Amino acid sequence: MKHAIHPIWDVPAYLPHIQPELSDEAVLAVENLIGYKLPFEYLELLKAQNGGGIRWTLPDQVHNSIRGIGPHYPALEPCDWTAYGEWLPMSADDAKKLVPFDGDGHWMLCFDYREQNPSPSITLVDTESVSEESIAGSFAEYLVLLEPDVNESTLVLSEIPEIAGFLSKLATALGMEIDSHSDWGYGYPSYRLLREGKEFPQCVWLSPNLVPRGYVREEDPRYAELKDLLPGMLKRYPGVPEAGWLLDASEAILPELIAFLESNGIAPVYLTDCHGLSLFGDA
Repeated sequence: MKHAIHPIWDVPAYLPHIQPELSDEAVLAVENLIGYKLPFEYLELLKAQNGGGIRWTLPDQVHNSIRGIGPHYPALEPCDWTAYGEWLPMSADDAKKLVPFDGDGHWMLCFDYREQNPSPSITLVDTESVSEESIAGSFAEYLVLLEPDVNESTLVLSEIPEIAGFLSKLATALGMEIDSHSDWGYGYPSYRLLREGKEFPQCVWLSPNLVPRGYVREEDPRYAELKDLLPGMLKRYPGVPEAGWLLDASEAILPELIAFLESNGIAPVYLTDCHGLSLFGDA
């Protein structure tokens, strides 16, 4: 029975980082290239979506994506560890048995085949500190370690009847300006309120929970190819209502924001207190 592991993938999905639908031929080709069999759980994950950003992460790590199998960047492939020279925390021969599935070069989260087990362990290699850290004994154990990647101060509004009126009222109450409205960065509308400060500006961000399943920017060379890849809408957070909105604020202005909500009969609810954030829950 196939596990319902699709909620791990970020919503909306950044379409240029998703590979074509996984095929047996593509799996065999990359396994021949790296010289090892890939974990069953990893391949099952890619059958739901072949790579991309994830909305779950490892505690205290910047890990936020899993590479798929295919022709586009970023894809699972052998790493040229020789380029790191003295920055490797293991021998060059041992490094050849590590296959990164996320990382930016300064750090890599890897399938670790050094023990020659059928199922590789998961190891974090840090070339900045020339160190390595054992993360999990298998990819299945790694999945269990993942936690929702959410800001603990993010607030949830169950619904906003009229967004323009709410923004205007909020901006007036907090002495802020409605600074921007754009869906370029994340594929969904994001509103920002701004108040200039003596040292740092204070901001409030407001964005919807129901968003397009995937997005690609119009200037992307593959826009025409990708724009209809994942049609429809999906919730960013399963435990938040479809009509819900997410509120984030600079730390200094957060008390004022909460006071505004309470004075308008809106009980502040933190995203971390919402139900339905289970890794294997409904999307």
